[in-house]
Parts: sequence; structure tokens; C-alpha cells
Amino acid sequence: MIGMGPQSTDVPDLTQAKKATSDALLDAITTFAANPTRAIRAIGQLHASDPSGLALAAVRMVLSTGDKSPGLQYLIGLVTGGSLLTDLFLNPRVLPLVAAVALARKLAALEPLLEIRLLRNAAATAGGDLRSTDSVTALRVLGLVDAISDCGRLSSYLVQFADHRDPKVRSKAALLLGRSNWNLTRIEASLASTDARLRANAVESLWGSGQKEVKRMLWQATEDPSGRVVVNALLGLCLAGDREAQSRLANLSEAADPVLRAGAAWAMGETADPRFSDVLEKLEQDDVARVRTMAENSRNKLRAVTVVPAVPETPVEPAPEEPDSEKPVTPIMPQGSYYRIG
Repeated sequence: MIGMGPQSTDVPDLTQAKKATSDALLDAITTFAANPTRAIRAIGQLHASDPSGLALAAVRMVLSTGDKSPGLQYLIGLVTGGSLLTDLFLNPRVLPLVAAVALARKLAALEPLLEIRLLRNAAATAGGDLRSTDSVTALRVLGLVDAISDCGRLSSYLVQFADHRDPKVRSKAALLLGRSNWNLTRIEASLASTDARLRANAVESLWGSGQKEVKRMLWQATEDPSGRVVVNALLGLCLAGDREAQSRLANLSEAADPVLRAGAAWAMGETADPRFSDVLEKLEQDDVARVRTMAENSRNKLRAVTVVPAVPETPVEPAPEEPDSEKPVTPIMPQGSYYRIG
């Protein structure tokens, strides 16, 4: 029996769907096997009169039942075919971004091409050129893609956003391009940008690599005039196991700029390295409330980790390069950048 029963807590509340639309769809799907022509006609009428309501109700039904009836199979085809689903995701008046992200994560397994379809829909709306997409739509699409995709097959779309007129869109695109492939020449070009936001995101895209060339770029970024870039670079190096970067990050706890101290406190928590606990304990006594709060949050993250010796207060010579040092490491990756904007 198909129903609109309770949903798991990680599925967004889709009760915005008009009750009449939900009830009519449920009736059509329930009677589909007995009279498919009538059911398909009824669903077509709902599509014409209330497409957003139909999409919401259909998604809720697909996610809340394991039934494999002919009616549900037709509904899955309707949801994953055409533009019904992508129109729903790109409509902020119907589905807020937070709910859209949660829903996209649930549907990614059902529709493995969802990220490509979202980008194609946005391109079609912009006349085929993503550089002309309005900023609100561009940032919404990139936010959704960020949540569900490794971006490995999206470079041809993301390079268009990298030329967008809005610096926030360009910055987000640079981050995702770095994820899509290790085009170090392109990332290095982003690091030369006058936009600090773009440079910070370019640095973040390098997280997770232990390649010698990547480390060189990260160390160069530690000399950037922007504190955001510096902290992101030091975190990337810490994630790659660089001991000198650990000491440099610890030393930022004494920086004169409270923004730098707060950023350092955040980064220490993202390393998952309990050797920063003592430094964070000192920062919990900082004169600036923002620094104290960040230090407390990061220290709480580290409390569950096994205690190991404290981070040295003075820089330590980097460990000798091993023959296989260019192989990527597999760090515990941060859950989003404290400095990410847009």
C-alpha cells in the first residue's frame, strides 16, 4: 500500500505541496495498475495546473515508500525525466536552498546525473551560456553541485562559471574546478587573482594532496596578505602531515589580529589533531568573544581524540621526503571552510 507516511528526519519537510495535489497524485498512483490511461491523464493534468506541487508531492512519495508498483515506477520516471525535478530545485520560492541540498543528497542515488541536469537546466535558462546566468541562480546551482558531486565530469560547465561577472560565483567555481581535476596551472592562476575570496577557495581546493608541487603552492600561499588564505594554506599543509605547518598554525594563536586568531582556532579543530588542545585552551581565555567561541568549539571537536604529546612551540624541521612522497595522502577532511564565502 502506497502512503504518505512519516519521513526520516534527514528528508526536508515537503508539506508545502498542496493537499489537493498530493491527494490526487496518491489516487492516481494507487489506481495506476487498474487504469493506467486514466492515471497518466490525471497526473498530466496535475503537471499542467501545479507543476511545483506535483514535484514536491512526487518526491515525497518516492522517498517515503519502498513500493515497486507500476504506478511508482511511472512516478520515478516522471521525477527523473524532463525538467520537473530540476525546475523544483532551482526555484527558491518553492524549495529553500537548505531543503534543496538535503533533498538532492537523498535523490542523488536515484538520479546519478542530477548534477549535470541541474547545470543543463541553468544553461538552458540562460540561453546556453552559464556566464550569463543571474547570480542567485548560479550560486544556488553551485551550492547544490557542491553538496552532491565530486565534479569530475563538470569541468566544461564550471569553466563558464569561472568567467562569470560576479566574483562570488567565480570564487565558488574555482573551488569546484579544483575538486574536479588537479589542473595546477589553473589553480595557480587563481592564486594570482586580486580577489582574496578566490585565492582562499583555490587554496582549499588543494586540500587532501601530498604532492610536492601542491605543498610548494601551499607554502607560497602562507605568505599571502590575506589571513583567510594563510589559514587555509596552513590547514592544507597540516592535513598533509607537515609538522612545520602545525607549529606555524599554533603560533598564529598569538597573532595581533583577532580574525587570524579565530581562524587559527577553527583550523586547529579541523585538523582532528589533539596536540592542539593546549593551544586552544589558552585561546578560550582570549579577550575577544569570537576567538573564545571558536576555540571552545574546536576544543570540543578534539576531546574525543586520543591524547598525544603537545604541539611543539617552535618550528620543527620538515620530515625527509620519502621516495613515494608524491602520492596523495588520505586525511580527515574538514566539513567546509570557515572562510568559504558564497
